[in-house]
Amino acid sequence: MEFNWLKNLKIGRSKVAEGDRSVALVSLLPGVHYRMAFEPEFHLSDLAEEVIGLLGYQVKELLNKNTLSYLLILHPEHEEILAQKKNLCVQSRESKKLKYHLFTKSGPAKLIEDNFVGEYDDAGRFIAIQGYLKEVKKSSVRSQLHSQLEAYRAAIDVNIISSITDSNGIIIHANDNFKKVSQYTDEELLGNTHSVVNSGYHPRSLFVNMWQTISSGNMWQGELLNRAKDGSLYWVDTVIIPTFDANNKIVSYLSLRMLITERKQAEEQREKYISVLEQIAHIVAHDLRGPVCSILGLSNMYENTHCGNQDANQAKDYLVYAANKLDAITRDLSARIYAADLEMKLEVSKHSSDVGIDEQANKWKIREA
Repeated sequence: MEFNWLKNLKIGRSKVAEGDRSVALVSLLPGVHYRMAFEPEFHLSDLAEEVIGLLGYQVKELLNKNTLSYLLILHPEHEEILAQKKNLCVQSRESKKLKYHLFTKSGPAKLIEDNFVGEYDDAGRFIAIQGYLKEVKKSSVRSQLHSQLEAYRAAIDVNIISSITDSNGIIIHANDNFKKVSQYTDEELLGNTHSVVNSGYHPRSLFVNMWQTISSGNMWQGELLNRAKDGSLYWVDTVIIPTFDANNKIVSYLSLRMLITERKQAEEQREKYISVLEQIAHIVAHDLRGPVCSILGLSNMYENTHCGNQDANQAKDYLVYAANKLDAITRDLSARIYAADLEMKLEVSKHSSDVGIDEQANKWKIREA
């Protein structure tokens, strides 16, 4: 059994005979070694002197005391911990591990890792628990910050297209999303600039302004139309942030991008729809209402002639009725169209249309790089 040799050590009770090889073995294990005998209640039968460094107690303050009393001093969850350890040992003869808090003599609690195994006699009866205790050290501030940064990076990589360039704009890192959307591999991206995804849509002045902004130590933000390896186009909302060394010198640029292709297409569809509404409104307000006004004017002129012909009067009445009805319809149509126009201006359409590469390029007027 893993810890059988421990039960013969009289650690904390008497000096182990010089030359005993077990002393060397004990020194190789980390933490504070202990043995809890079960006769039939638990009590500490062996305990290493290192307990003073771990908890501040002398061995004699804890050794050979009823283990429940020991746990009342040290454990905030005394009964549960002891029962759990016993059950684990009875269930399996493999070594076990638990983490819990022990109170130090000075008051504050420490998080402890307890590695232990059950001890059995020749008849297979459970008679003791042997093991060692060691403190779970808190990670350093640097390690915690590193873990946080790793968590942030993992979260960003889920939805964000990101890359890092050196101070000259050469790509030194591209995340999986960048490679997925652009369809380029690491080998094709690393060592190149972002011109590899330049669509040719934007004027050179935009990139000159971008470089002047970030090389001055400022953040740049804007919307860019990029071209993937297969020629397809995609819009990204881009933020580029310079990073500095201890001497405040720019050493790299972090680029974060979010796909907004669907949003751009939706905006174009909305603008197109609004333009159509404005054209209809113009037609209704001018082209249709013009003839209506002419009909009404003719009716008024005809009425002032005082024609007595019965048929003419009936025609005139019908003309007036139709003109008034047409006028009402056009007024209602104008009101409805302008209301729809206002609503479209206040809401961003969530619908996008599928547009082919050639049509897309023509619509966005792609220039050849």
